[in-house]
Amino acid sequence: MKTRINFIFLFLLISGVLVAQPKKFGKVSATELTQKFSAADSNFNAVVLFDYGQYSIEKDFVYTVERHKRIKILNENGLGEASFRFVYNPTRDYDQKLDKVEAFTFNLNSKRKVDRIKFDDKNLIVQDMEGGFKSVSFTMPQAKAGTIIDIRYILELGSAGQLPNWYFDDSIPVKWSELVAEIPNFHRFDIISRISSKLDINEAKPTEIGIRYEYKPENTNYVTKKLRMSSPAQKFRWAMKDVPPIISEPYLSSYENYRSYILLQFTGIDIPNYSIKEDYTSSWQEVSNTLLEDEDYGGRLNTGNWVIPVLENIGDFESKKHQLESIFSYVNSFNWNGSNRIYTTKNLQDVNKDKSGNSVELNLLLVLLLREAGFNADPLILSTRSNGRIIKGFILPDQFNKTIAVVNLNEEKYFLDATSEFKTTMLSRENLNEAGLRVKEFNAVWEPLVNSDISKTEVDVDYKLKDDSSVQGSINLILEGEDALYFKKSFYQDSVALLKEYLGFEGRDLVIEETNFEGGTFYKPTINFSADFNVTALPNESNKESIYIDPASFQFLGLEELTNSYRVSPIEFPSKFIRKIDFRIELPEGYQVDGLPDDTTIVVPDKIFNYVEYYGERENVVIVEKNLVGLDNQLPRDSYPTVKSIFSIISKPPKTIVIKKVGE
Repeated sequence: MKTRINFIFLFLLISGVLVAQPKKFGKVSATELTQKFSAADSNFNAVVLFDYGQYSIEKDFVYTVERHKRIKILNENGLGEASFRFVYNPTRDYDQKLDKVEAFTFNLNSKRKVDRIKFDDKNLIVQDMEGGFKSVSFTMPQAKAGTIIDIRYILELGSAGQLPNWYFDDSIPVKWSELVAEIPNFHRFDIISRISSKLDINEAKPTEIGIRYEYKPENTNYVTKKLRMSSPAQKFRWAMKDVPPIISEPYLSSYENYRSYILLQFTGIDIPNYSIKEDYTSSWQEVSNTLLEDEDYGGRLNTGNWVIPVLENIGDFESKKHQLESIFSYVNSFNWNGSNRIYTTKNLQDVNKDKSGNSVELNLLLVLLLREAGFNADPLILSTRSNGRIIKGFILPDQFNKTIAVVNLNEEKYFLDATSEFKTTMLSRENLNEAGLRVKEFNAVWEPLVNSDISKTEVDVDYKLKDDSSVQGSINLILEGEDALYFKKSFYQDSVALLKEYLGFEGRDLVIEETNFEGGTFYKPTINFSADFNVTALPNESNKESIYIDPASFQFLGLEELTNSYRVSPIEFPSKFIRKIDFRIELPEGYQVDGLPDDTTIVVPDKIFNYVEYYGERENVVIVEKNLVGLDNQLPRDSYPTVKSIFSIISKPPKTIVIKKVGE
C-alpha cells in the first residue's frame, strides 16, 4: 500500500451547515413547525435550527463522528436545502465507513397535525470518485415551504488524524451550533480555532471513557479476546448561537476565509503504562519532503534522456530571459484539462507526448524543463482563492489544491502558471491568495502571492461633435497590471465592440481609421493603445435644436454592483487600482451647453478609496473627468456603506449632457 500524507475527511454538504441545541432525533412538534423567525432570518430561504456534532472513541480505538442537523425551509427558494451530499473514502488509505444515514421530513397537514415522512436509504445515490472516494447524495421527499428536515449520520474514521473541521456557520442563519469532543488523554491534539464573534460555550472537563477492543496475541493459538479499558479523558464542548450566515459576496476571494471553525490536529500518542509514545508533530518542511519523495509528485522530476531533445526543439535563445519565456510558452501551449490536483496521474514524458494534462502535470513539466535548462526552479504549492486561504498553524497538505512554478533569475523572482490564459509572469487573480509553499528538500519557504502592482486604466478622449451627431476624434489608452491582461484578451476578441464601450457609442456605427497597439511583454503586461475614429451620424439628426451627449462611464470596467443592504466580510479587490477617464468634447458651431451635471466627490476614511466626478466647460469644449482610486485592495466591512454609494453611482449609465442650438 502506498503511503500518503494524512488527509482530513473531506466533508461536503450541498445544503449548507447544520443548527440548535441537541434534541431528540426524529421528534418535531407542531409548535416547531409554526415557529416564527426574526426579520433578519426571514430574509433567507431557510434556517438551520440546530447542528450538533460529537466526536468520540468507543470501539477498537476508532473515532466516530455523529452529527444531527435540523433545518427549517422558509420558502420555495429554500428547497435546495433538502438535498445533501457526503464524501468519504473506504479504501485502505483512509478506511472510513459511513455507518448510518437517517432522515425525516416533517410537514403540518390540513388538520394541524404533524406528518412524518421517513427517508428510505434505498434511495441513496452512491457514486465512485477519483482516488477511491465515494459520493453519497439524496434529496428529502415531500419537502416544501414550511418543512422541517431532521437528519443524522454516523461516520467511522480510519485514524485520529481524520477528525473533520467543525464549522459553526453556513450560507443561511444558524440558530445553534455545538460540537462535543471526547479525547482520551493518551491522544494529543492541537486545537486551532477562528471565531468571528465569540463562543457561547467554551469548556473542557475531565471525564472517564470506556473503550471496547479485540485482542489476539501474535503467533499464538489463543482465541481473540474482547476487552474493555477505561481511560481518563477530556470532554470539550464548544457552541455558538444565532450565528450570522457567511455568503458569497462581490469582491470576496472566498467565503471560506471568514468562517468560524474548530480544527483538531492530531499530534501524537502517549501511553506511559505500555511505554508507547509516538510524535506526529509535523512541519511544513516535512510536508515538502514527503511531496518530493512521492512517486506521483517529486518522483516525476527525475530527468530522463527524453528531456534534452525537447529543449533542443524549443530553439535557440538570445538570453536567459528569452529562454525562460520560450520554455514557458512551449508548455503553456499544451491543453489543460481543467483539473487542479496535487498529485499527477501520469509521467511527464507522456504529458509532453500527449500535449495535455492536469495543472500539476503541466507545471511539474515546466519545472523539469527549466531545471534541465539550468534555471533555479521549484514547484510551489498553493490554495486558490476559491479554495480558501492556508491556515499555517494547521500543518496538513489537504489545504493545497494547485502547483505552479517559481524561478529565480538575475535577482528577480518569477511565478509561472503553465495553465494560465495569459502569457505573462503575472499570475491570475485566482492564484493570488496570500502565500504558497516553495517545495524544496532542505529549505521549504513560504513565498508571498500578492499583487503589489497597481492596476491602472487611463482613458483619454478628444472628439469633435457635429450638428448631425456624427463624431470625429481620437482615443488614447494606457493600461497596466491586471487591467492590461483582461483588456488584451477582450481586445483580441472584438476590438470595435470594446472601443464602443470605452467611448460610449454602443449602438452606433464606429469606424477605426488608424491604430497603434503596443501589447506589453512577457515580463511587463502594459498596453499603450491609440486610435483615430469616426462615428456615423444618426438619421434625421442634422441641425437639431438639442443634442444629447453620454460620455462613457466606468461600466465598461465590468465592476459589480453592490446590492446587499449589509456586508458580513471585508471587501477584497484583486489589486490596488486607478481608473481615470478624461473626455474633451468640442461642440459644433452655433451650440452651447444647457447646464452641466453636478460634480461628485466621495471619500472613504483615510482616503484609501475615493471617487471624483467633474464637469466643466472651457472655450466651447466640454470637459468630463472621472477618477476612481483604490489605494488598498482590502477594505474593512464598516467602509461598505461608503463603497456601496460609490458603486451605485459608477455602475449606472453616465449622466447626460444637453447642448442646445443658440438662437439667432
